[in-house]
Amino acid sequence: MVIGKRYYGAETENNEKATYVKKLVLEVMANAGAGNKADYLTIVRWITNYENQMMDLGKRFDAFLQE
Repeated sequence: MVIGKRYYGAETENNEKATYVKKLVLEVMANAGAGNKADYLTIVRWITNYENQMMDLGKRFDAFLQE
């Protein structure tokens, strides 16, 4: 179980906070298994913004957990 009844279920469809948490969890799960191309080709770091996106995701998830 990733999220509880407060953020998942039929009653949460119109809840803005529940929608935000669902999107946040989906984004974490999508990126959990993704490999970073810049780990293999260092020149890709100049092109992609993957590391900054992951840092931003971590900050948003941490802010949610701190609430």
